[in-house]
Amino acid sequence: MKKIFSLTILSAFVVVFSFGKLSAQVTIGADVAPQSFSVLELMGQYETGVFGGLRLPQLTTTQRDAITNLSAPEAKGLTIFNTTTNCMEYWNGTEWKSLCDGSGGGTPSGDPLSTWNGQECGAYVAPGVWKRFMCRNLGANPYADPFTPSDAINGEYYQWGANTPCASLTAIYGTWSSTPPTTYYGNNTSGEYVTVKSGADPCPSGYRVPSYNEWEGVFAYNAKTNVGTFTPGNESGCKFGDNLFLPAAGFRVSSDGTLSDRGKYGYYWSTRLFNETYAYYALFSSSGGGTYYGSRAGRSIRCIAE
Repeated sequence: MKKIFSLTILSAFVVVFSFGKLSAQVTIGADVAPQSFSVLELMGQYETGVFGGLRLPQLTTTQRDAITNLSAPEAKGLTIFNTTTNCMEYWNGTEWKSLCDGSGGGTPSGDPLSTWNGQECGAYVAPGVWKRFMCRNLGANPYADPFTPSDAINGEYYQWGANTPCASLTAIYGTWSSTPPTTYYGNNTSGEYVTVKSGADPCPSGYRVPSYNEWEGVFAYNAKTNVGTFTPGNESGCKFGDNLFLPAAGFRVSSDGTLSDRGKYGYYWSTRLFNETYAYYALFSSSGGGTYYGSRAGRSIRCIAE
């Protein structure tokens, strides 16, 4: 039966698409006439009690970006399913657009990296200076609620200066190295306070690792609210103002990569270097927060808009 059906589909496509001047209309999946406005209709039930849908090409972002000749006017409307983002995407003639409708709670309006349910994520970094942040840590589930503590928004861990993560919540990537990367964030000077994005910065286009001063501003100019129970292993974090939530993701110890302090402390890299072995990070717990320096171990990254 399935072989016969496959031949039927193939034949229908040949009839519809092989002859440029043929104006035939076709229904696949049921013995009914198509609507007057349809060239091709696919019915979900093609055998009694058996249902199915249209399966689009399954491409990763890298594979999608390898598609050529998208500058052709006829390329508009090209549609795929992106297995990297788990979203349908279409080419509008200029860029790929996502069709994600926020079924996980998100919203397609604004920048999807920094918007949730119509709410833009961000915080004050100086008096009267409000900056957009990505709603989630790098490596977090892009569809999870960024304001509710869960392992889905924990994200990955980065050694300071590296543009790729060293570990996830559950695993170390490859062989752990206690030697800090030779690359860096910011401008690689010990007194770095300016907002510079280095070539090794892992944040996506339009974002960068926050500076030391920006993290200082987050702690100084936003009301801090504890969410969850701050004990090891629990899901918890801090909300700064109304629009920025940071999970207490802990960190990966520099010597062997052991996960430590998750559920109790949050550690987030800044662009400021202390020396070849240490760098500055934002640290918070249930009792407070501030900026400190420590080993360039695996810590979280929350990107800020450039």
